[in-house]
Amino acid sequence: MKKLTIALLLIFSFSLFSFSQNNIIEGEILDENNLGLPFANVLLMSSVDSSFIKGEYSDEQGRFALEDLQESNYFIQVSMVGYADYMTEIIIIDSKQNRKNLDPILLITGMNLDEVVVTAQRPFIEMSVEKIIVNVENSSIAVGDNAIEILKKSPGVLVGSS
Repeated sequence: MKKLTIALLLIFSFSLFSFSQNNIIEGEILDENNLGLPFANVLLMSSVDSSFIKGEYSDEQGRFALEDLQESNYFIQVSMVGYADYMTEIIIIDSKQNRKNLDPILLITGMNLDEVVVTAQRPFIEMSVEKIIVNVENSSIAVGDNAIEILKKSPGVLVGSS
């Protein structure tokens, strides 16, 4: 009798787990030409404290699905290189509706740069195991002096007169 009771309890518990609801948020990300945007970042955030909950990316057709969600209030942040970021309104997941199909999310092309200029400046002093290099080309100690005067002004260098 005990074995029958245990077997019935196991069957009943498995049937409860099989009928449990899977909370899902689904949506589609489109560009300005109403074409699906593949591989856009989709971040599920808590509406309470804006903390990160789950992340996905859209498939080749721009669709995404966030599954196995707890009952709570969320919002979604979508981003992709070259497009302005997008945030949805608050999405409520509760026991009444476990599947949310969002309206298509339209990403608008962001600001494009015409030109990027990268400038670099060497540090004044470069130290290595074998030597110390003093770069004086952009330094104020190089103005109007010869090499001996520059060496005298350089830190850590002793110049003797003969």
